[in-house]
Amino acid sequence: MNFKFTKGDLILLLVFFTCAIPISFYGYDFEKGWFDPLMDTSIYIVFTLVSLYIIVYLLFPLFFPKKRIVLLFLSIIVFLTVLGMAEIYCYIVLANDRYLFTSWVRVLMYSLNSSLENSGILLGIFLGKKFFDAQLDLEKKDKEKKVNELRLLKSQLDPHFLFNNLNSVDSLIDSNPEVAKKYINRLSKLYRYLIQTKDDEVVALEDELNFAEDYIYLLEQRYGKAYQFIIKTETKLDDKLIPPGALQTLIENVVKHNIGNENHPIVMSLTVNDKEVLIKNNVKLKVNRTNSNGTGIENLRARYKLLTDDKVSIQSNNEFIVSLPIIKSID
Repeated sequence: MNFKFTKGDLILLLVFFTCAIPISFYGYDFEKGWFDPLMDTSIYIVFTLVSLYIIVYLLFPLFFPKKRIVLLFLSIIVFLTVLGMAEIYCYIVLANDRYLFTSWVRVLMYSLNSSLENSGILLGIFLGKKFFDAQLDLEKKDKEKKVNELRLLKSQLDPHFLFNNLNSVDSLIDSNPEVAKKYINRLSKLYRYLIQTKDDEVVALEDELNFAEDYIYLLEQRYGKAYQFIIKTETKLDDKLIPPGALQTLIENVVKHNIGNENHPIVMSLTVNDKEVLIKNNVKLKVNRTNSNGTGIENLRARYKLLTDDKVSIQSNNEFIVSLPIIKSID
């Protein structure tokens, strides 16, 4: 709970006393003067503010975080009783009168009742507001944490992506400078997309498919017909979202872990339906596979976990099948 006194707290107090003071004046005979109404109302305001401050800013922070609820409750009862007795004494002094009680029990009960009547409503409203503020603060921090985690996960994609393609450019420059030039242009286009979406949690599925097609072009230049990619769209792409770079991660994963050639290619199909993006490929694992640096499937799963309750589904047998849920909206 955030116990710092805020501007909203001041507004709440102002509204409360604006309503409470006229009510406290009701019933007085102002023909006898204003002294008694003003003094009684002043005592009410002072003791209400004192009880509010002590309970909310001292007793709650002292006991509530440690879950000492019984001690908190007893402390509030004792404090309100003592405060009520002090309030009654002030009324006696200012009114030059006295209350008649037959026992100390009646004194204590009357004191507690007086404090609860004067400050109970405000305390209830104020504590409710504080808990609501605390909940909003937790939600805000949780959202900020998710955004920071997403940015960290996304930043892990770029070095791996750049490393693989720079090696390819280096080879193409020697073997085919013209193709190398086109390759660099397409690579630049991909990086413009990555820069444009660097702060986005999700992107339009249509944009991500265009990005995937550009990335497939790079792979085709690097590997020829050893890896073949088929993209099918069985639904409209409007209002469909996906994490940026998700398709690139899976396409890269196919090449990274499988070995293909022109006679026995690795064929990957990418099918978009109304609920998911389904990626399938035949499996022919490399003998010496490159160790994962954390930018693959687990990264993608972690990103989805931060965005939606729908999970990435993976099946691995004769075929490697990944189902990416399509995101319709995010909070």
